[in-house]
Amino acid sequence: MRKVLVVSRSFGKYSREPEELLQKNGFEILRADSLEEVELSDVNALILGTAKLKGEKLRSSGVKIIARNGVGVDNVDLNVATELGIPVTITPGANTVAVAEFTIALIFTLARRIVEAHNVLWKEKRFVPPAGVELSGKTLGIIGFGAIGKEVARRALCLGMTVIAHDPYVDEVEFAKLSVEKVDLDTLLRDSDFVSLHVPLNESTKNLI
Repeated sequence: MRKVLVVSRSFGKYSREPEELLQKNGFEILRADSLEEVELSDVNALILGTAKLKGEKLRSSGVKIIARNGVGVDNVDLNVATELGIPVTITPGANTVAVAEFTIALIFTLARRIVEAHNVLWKEKRFVPPAGVELSGKTLGIIGFGAIGKEVARRALCLGMTVIAHDPYVDEVEFAKLSVEKVDLDTLLRDSDFVSLHVPLNESTKNLI
């Protein structure tokens, strides 16, 4: 029986359908929390979350396909995968809304100093009402205006924020559709109250900020 190793906490968490589909097609499903102690020599397929798959691990494996349960591929050694002829797939849109909502939650946390208030309550047993700033009227700068960046922009605009964004690969028409101003990186960093980064990690984006 062919084996698929799932190293993703969210795969099959909310629905049994993905696992049932694999089993129906003759796959034995294995699970692991990380790749550190896992032997891949008899694994045919890999469903990968955020765990990092190094080239040397891939070379000694029997993996024929890698399916990312997400959209980024910076945790996979693509050079080795290409050399070995192993396709790497992604799941566009699978976590777009979730990441956008989490981003807005983090912005609220920073703006209202929620973690600071929580720590005071936990350590000193007294409640200090979070102060901070209102998001309405503030400027959010988004670096990377792909699917997630756009979803973040939609939510920020609903909060009364001004949104500017930088992405050299996206046409200005896409920015205009959401009433977002396209700016260069220096302008974005200068004019933003909050900055949210939504780009893949590669040689062109490494140490971007």
